[in-house]
Amino acid sequence: MARKDWLWFDALGLPAWASAASGPLTLSMSAPGATVAVPDKVISLPELASQEEAEIIGFTAGQGAGCHQRLRALGLRPGLALRMLHNPGCGLVLLQVNGSRLALGRGVAAKILVRRRGA
Repeated sequence: MARKDWLWFDALGLPAWASAASGPLTLSMSAPGATVAVPDKVISLPELASQEEAEIIGFTAGQGAGCHQRLRALGLRPGLALRMLHNPGCGLVLLQVNGSRLALGRGVAAKILVRRRGA
């Protein structure tokens, strides 16, 4: 598997690097190099099943910082609890966040790193 590096933002909004090679996901506070292993409990949002609860851990950067800014504008921030209301396995996912429902495309949702609640 080819190496993938992403810029993401931690719970304090600080930039960090995430990398997935043929091993576990690793994170580093500097560009790819020295890394620290992240527990396997960190997953992307679309991996949640319907009715599962999770906490946002951070965001992977896609095509520039625009996606990250858009997610923050929607009220999504690290540390925020959410519930997956509907995840059919393709297409949109429906979330409950702060009492509101939010629909996200699967590609955008995949840029959100979460940890299952109670895991």
